[in-house]
Amino acid sequence: TNSLIILAVLSLLLVGGLVVVARPELGVLVLTCTFLVGYFSLLEGEGRFTPNNLLGLLLLAVLFGRIYANRDPSVLADRHLVLFGIVGAVFVANQILLANVKPPAELAVLDLSKVRVEGFISKIAYLAFVIAFIRTRAHVLMLAFTVVALVLMTVPNAIWNALAASGGNI
Repeated sequence: TNSLIILAVLSLLLVGGLVVVARPELGVLVLTCTFLVGYFSLLEGEGRFTPNNLLGLLLLAVLFGRIYANRDPSVLADRHLVLFGIVGAVFVANQILLANVKPPAELAVLDLSKVRVEGFISKIAYLAFVIAFIRTRAHVLMLAFTVVALVLMTVPNAIWNALAASGGNI
């Protein structure tokens, strides 16, 4: 039974990968969903092999494949991406300059430098994917409706938590 489950998961990953290669805007949509909602603990990856990272690598391959095939790197010259890149360069320079500064032992657990760098890389990659793959009005509407739907999905739980916290007296 374990081998059947593994085979089913691998088949699903292969089909999903082919769909993302053919329609990368759907990959951006899935990334957006996992950013806003997360994914089941069953799907959580190990270390750097998370679903988001694997999907991001696949989208990155599609992006560079398109840039190479079309001989058009204009996506990378988008002013929003360039501005984000400048902020990232300053961020990285700051990390390099402060690499030798060690915090006191009791504050070392509060050092979030690595987490912040990884988060920044994720955000700049997501921005590049949105710029590259969300191109038509239909893509924009699909992304906007998905975000609105995901926000609306949280409303009942938010209302329930608000009522529970206030004892029903809102």
